[in-house]
Amino acid sequence: LEKYPSLKPDIITLDIKMPGMDGIETLRRLRELDKELPIILCSAYGEYQYDMSTWIADAYVVKCADLTELKYVIELFLGKDPLKIETFKLKQRLSFLITENKALKKELEELKNTKAHRKIGQYKSILSAAAHTLKNEFLHIGKSVKNLKEPSVTSLEIQEECDMIERSIIYSQLLLRRIQDHINIGKPFLELVDIVKVLRSTESLVRPRLPSSIQLKMRIDPGTEQQHLSVLGNAEQLMEVLLELIQNATNVLREKGGLIEIKLEAMGGKVAIFIIDNGPGIPKEIRKSLFRKQVHSKRGLGLGLFLCKKVISTLGGKLNVRSSTQKGTVFKILLPIISDTKENRDGYENPSN
Repeated sequence: LEKYPSLKPDIITLDIKMPGMDGIETLRRLRELDKELPIILCSAYGEYQYDMSTWIADAYVVKCADLTELKYVIELFLGKDPLKIETFKLKQRLSFLITENKALKKELEELKNTKAHRKIGQYKSILSAAAHTLKNEFLHIGKSVKNLKEPSVTSLEIQEECDMIERSIIYSQLLLRRIQDHINIGKPFLELVDIVKVLRSTESLVRPRLPSSIQLKMRIDPGTEQQHLSVLGNAEQLMEVLLELIQNATNVLREKGGLIEIKLEAMGGKVAIFIIDNGPGIPKEIRKSLFRKQVHSKRGLGLGLFLCKKVISTLGGKLNVRSSTQKGTVFKILLPIISDTKENRDGYENPSN
């Protein structure tokens, strides 16, 4: 890190297991210095290939006696062919999704042989919803890959297809993380998160998936956006919560259509995010137990809201709901704002502090 400004390497191969600062933290700091620098993670430990925190690297290679793969990856990135590089990255991410899915199935099999078997109904609820959505995401990916193979496509169309693949992979990644959070696999990395960027990213994922009968509106006051409001959290987890709330609103409005509104406000040291729909509202008998572990409803409200409240609570925030019959529903997330000072950035970006 000290020598990087003077050396300016063309590419970096980086180990993960190192004394002092490990490779993941080194990778994060290198990314702050140069977002375009090709960085290849190398480790003898294959499980790191499926750690989402390593996705800010360009590639992952398992160390072995045969250096053919490492040589190939280095030559690929030095060749600077954008289409070949993008294709390679997508293949690695798809490999992650497939492997992660297998790991989750294995985890559930192990749960059946433990005391947690009594809770299997809850796992089935969340896995059923996630599996259905993941199936659709892989169909999107497959269709886009097929279109990329067509010799007649233009460069603009290739870019659009790559964007579609990227969105589907990110969406699938968030669904998998949601399952992991529920069965307590690992702990998310906490950092200062730009809440406006999280909202914009969520909007870009949601908008292409909404039925034509449902409108999506984003309301962020220009003054609020210019403040670059930050909260302490995990961007992936916050997007999971927003996606869950928006999906619930979508399920409510799917039959007759309507409007979903995402609104951001800063208020007295806190930031408030509102997910608003103009649907039929949530019945009073369901609202009373809405954030419990299991709520049965044809409107799609269930275990996901319990997880949402759990995530927001661990970040020192609050999640509540206001709803009335035939007038719609408002979910409100309230999180403390963290001032974006150098001291705070250093502290939150290095958990050892």
